Amino acid sequence: MDLFRNYCDVYFNKSDGAASQQNVETASSVLNALSNLLQGLQPTDGLPSIHEDAIRDCGLLSPDVDVSAYTKIQDDVRRAIHQRKMAERREAFSRLLDSNKTSTVVPSGSAETSTTSSSSSSIKGKVLTLSQLSQVKSSTQLFSQRYMSKQTTSGVQAFIGGLRELIKTQKKSDTVLQWKLDKAVFTETEGVYMRDAFSFVMSFLSIADSTSSIEAGAGEGDFVILKIDDSISDAHLNQILTTIPSKGDKGYDGLQTGSIVDSNSPRQNRAGEWDEKTNFFSQCCIIL
Repeated sequence: MDLFRNYCDVYFNKSDGAASQQNVETASSVLNALSNLLQGLQPTDGLPSIHEDAIRDCGLLSPDVDVSAYTKIQDDVRRAIHQRKMAERREAFSRLLDSNKTSTVVPSGSAETSTTSSSSSSIKGKVLTLSQLSQVKSSTQLFSQRYMSKQTTSGVQAFIGGLRELIKTQKKSDTVLQWKLDKAVFTETEGVYMRDAFSFVMSFLSIADSTSSIEAGAGEGDFVILKIDDSISDAHLNQILTTIPSKGDKGYDGLQTGSIVDSNSPRQNRAGEWDEKTNFFSQCCIIL
């Protein structure tokens, strides 16, 4: 049983890259042998003969094999690894949140310069320069190409649908709107998605608040509250929105995740008075 448990550990940890490809393939055959037994087949049916010794050593070729005991071990190992990886991703996300709690901002059309903690208050004056706006749009397009394919998961679709709904609703409001999200929106997917998704939204959103399940109370879960910066104009929001796939091409509208609430804090630059103005001469040079 211990050997079978080890093979389960190798297989369910394969994304870590610690085990060799040969060991992962052997572990896969061992677990497939158990699957064969559950389907009433011979353990080695359809499996490489090179792995038969490993299957035998695990006891799966025994005529009186207790399939339920092996199934329990497999489920226990899978559950423990999933819980560990989720805890690791939550910790990594907490570090991302901590690294974004302080931001130095310089309003391009304002005389003030401020450094503000965003853990519980607004970041004021985050006016996007034309260069920054271009970077946000490029980031949106890159994120779209990487994650919004035909194989896009429902979770990513709901994330994009919620973001689009936030921007569209914000354009109709004179006050700053907040987007309350379960942190699982970022942490439920393995790989670099969490960092990519968070970096993408933080290019034009800010952290309004963050709560853990301990702070929020039993059963309420872990949440992060993001908001449109109060100095981003409708014109810039519209440009950002046009780069995010819509219902017309990907069908993401109507699949919103999270909830939108009004902060009752006035938007400082809705009409775009602080926006950096386009340099007509530079534009002509680009055209020429």
